[in-house]
Amino acid sequence: MESRPGATAQALQTFSIEAFDRTWRKNGRALIATIAVPENSVLAIHEATVNLMKSLLETYPLYPNALICAFFLTDLTADYPARAVREKLGWNTIPLLCAHETSPAPNGEHSISVVLLAQTDQPATEANSPRLRGIRGATILEETSEEVLMAELRWLFDEILARNGLERAALVRGILTVTPDLNASAALAAAQAILGPSIPLFIANEIDVPGAPRRCLRALFFVHTAHEPQPVYSERARQLLRPDLPRSIPQTIRVAPSGPLQGVITPPSSKYHTLRAILAALLAEGESIIENPALSDDTTVLLTACAQLGAAIATSYQADGRCTLRIQGVGGQINPPQPVVIDVGNAGAVLRLLLGICASSAAPVTFTTPYPESLGRRPNDDLLQALAQLGAQIASQGPEGTLPITIQGGQIHGGKVQLSGKKSSQYLSALLYLGPLLAEGLEIEITDTLVSASFIDLTLEILQRVGITIITQERHRRYRIPGKQHYLPGAYHIPGDYPSAAALLAAVAIARGAITLRDLPPGAADGEAMLEAFAQMGLEISRTETTIMARADRPLRGITFDGNTAIDSVPCIAAAACFATSPSLIFNIANLRLKESDRIYDLAEALQAAGCQIAPFPDRLEIHPAGTIAGNTEVDTHTDHRLAQALAVVGLGSAHSITLRHAGHVAKSYPRFFDDLTSLGAKVEPVP
Repeated sequence: MESRPGATAQALQTFSIEAFDRTWRKNGRALIATIAVPENSVLAIHEATVNLMKSLLETYPLYPNALICAFFLTDLTADYPARAVREKLGWNTIPLLCAHETSPAPNGEHSISVVLLAQTDQPATEANSPRLRGIRGATILEETSEEVLMAELRWLFDEILARNGLERAALVRGILTVTPDLNASAALAAAQAILGPSIPLFIANEIDVPGAPRRCLRALFFVHTAHEPQPVYSERARQLLRPDLPRSIPQTIRVAPSGPLQGVITPPSSKYHTLRAILAALLAEGESIIENPALSDDTTVLLTACAQLGAAIATSYQADGRCTLRIQGVGGQINPPQPVVIDVGNAGAVLRLLLGICASSAAPVTFTTPYPESLGRRPNDDLLQALAQLGAQIASQGPEGTLPITIQGGQIHGGKVQLSGKKSSQYLSALLYLGPLLAEGLEIEITDTLVSASFIDLTLEILQRVGITIITQERHRRYRIPGKQHYLPGAYHIPGDYPSAAALLAAVAIARGAITLRDLPPGAADGEAMLEAFAQMGLEISRTETTIMARADRPLRGITFDGNTAIDSVPCIAAAACFATSPSLIFNIANLRLKESDRIYDLAEALQAAGCQIAPFPDRLEIHPAGTIAGNTEVDTHTDHRLAQALAVVGLGSAHSITLRHAGHVAKSYPRFFDDLTSLGAKVEPVP
């Protein structure tokens, strides 16, 4: 199947080996392989690339978190091999580059070569310790002059450093590719002038794919860091090359007093529906289609994990930016051929749902996070104890079942299990997905209260759609699941996200005006509860099918609200209540302390700094009229997307602006949040 790689691939391999031996002095591999391709067509390129990668990984078993990057070289021009790897293997986070092979194999056959860099001395469980990583960036030039080339390279290098919190000295080696319209020698000279002669660079001509950007420059830098790399694309490059990536969001944002707001917004798709639909598709036998999934950090994390667990994933995009996922599932068999390490980012729902089904895996599965102060502090012990009752083997290195966690289900069985539901409903959802896979089935009893119970109704709805029978013996307390069931492939259209809509409703409640929100179908329990809260506060809310109109032109009233009925909307409801003319009480929210941040005390502290009169308690928030909210402060979002949204809308109604640190974490659920606020008339600006 393999033929001899060309001169460029061999030179790149030498460059990569020197990176390990001379620059990093680390144990690593620069694996190289080549495959012959019968014709220059998209289908042939995709089929050959996938076969090449699978053969390489079968020959050299590697943990996924050991991979640094992959570099493809070929004389084929119908499509990029990297696109096949992203779509067919789900490699959305591993940096990939493609270039033209100037010295093809001597037999004249078409071929694809890959140079795969992997570190071999990194323990799989030490996700938070520094290791070698690749950081990817790309920009598209308006013209080919040397001045523009220098300016774009300088922007790209500086942005890679800033986005990843690195110093210039961290860039130890780099690879550049340029399209045929750009001069490779000029690009190399400009890069060396910016970076200095001490950083070794390798430059190659990019494949001349029809329809590709004509003046594109891509970079791949190798660094030694403990943090998950953040790719850097100029906005035009992102739109043309990686529309699956969210828009870049500055980490520090200033929101100034604004209003009235006016406009029409389609909130992002529901991440809760998206994650559950993807998980059902993973477990199905056959292809499932998911239309309009949430394009968020959580989605990316789960798709990457599904690919690691054996799913084949293809992504396509429409002209309006919406996408379609096609997922070939594993037929209920979580059976990776070797130990798997899954980086769950800051996605608590992804972690808990995967813990459930991975308890059926014969091979160990390890879960890690690069956010030790956020997801790393959130407890999972109640779920882990329930899985242990079923025979799962579990190792957790932290208190209360915190990450990292390794789980293996060699002796997993069904039967009766008791579970606490007072910390998270995600624990019960995880068992509901696992139960149908067990031969004996499962009987689940909630031993106390169940928080965020509406999410269980959503889980049951999704499972029913894919042919799973779950018998509710007592709603939100006792369930019986027959065993040996089969997940059926399905087709899903993901609706809009009500907690994201809550941020926009809070914005118009504070800044006044009238807005229209689309694609929010009626019937969602948490959504209806959230709308009722804002209506009681004084918003004029009306609905036509899936469209909601909201108008605010009078002072807000205080409310008494059971926050457990719309738990993820509480921060934004509380933010709006700070502007009411009478007191508010938001109660039954103790589990908010176990989210990405402590959403009771952290939120209250930031709102107090802005001038709000809000008092936190272990299970409630008490809010009193403050008259004028001064603002004129800088607050920390605690890397929590919901806190970032709530604090931003407070800035719209304060006397002076509010500056948000770590604002970019809105990408977890709502990447367009600040853009949408701006389109409504809000005054939002990045802070250098």
